[in-house]
Amino acid sequence: MPNLKSQSKTKATEPASTFKKVIQKQTEEEAVILRAEEPKVRYLKLQPFYRESPTFCSPAKIVPELRLCGNWLQAAGFLPKEYVSVTVMEGLLVIRSTAPVELNE
Repeated sequence: MPNLKSQSKTKATEPASTFKKVIQKQTEEEAVILRAEEPKVRYLKLQPFYRESPTFCSPAKIVPELRLCGNWLQAAGFLPKEYVSVTVMEGLLVIRSTAPVELNE
């Protein structure tokens, strides 16, 4: 039987490279930083949230709830009390920080 440890499926990833793209708008410039990096995947479980009915006649409605917290959010650039934008598509949520990006030139 072959040794499974010697056949490691993990590959070494290089540090994320950063690209700078400058977008010109009429009289002002806006810099956008694009990063080429390997995404880290986290698996979370949606919890049931019991939303109260506005009338007492109908039962509470169960809707999915997702809570995100942890040091990994801060490491990804999300800080407490900052706003985020959430883009919603079929089966996909994209969460982006709305904080301005600082350029380190």
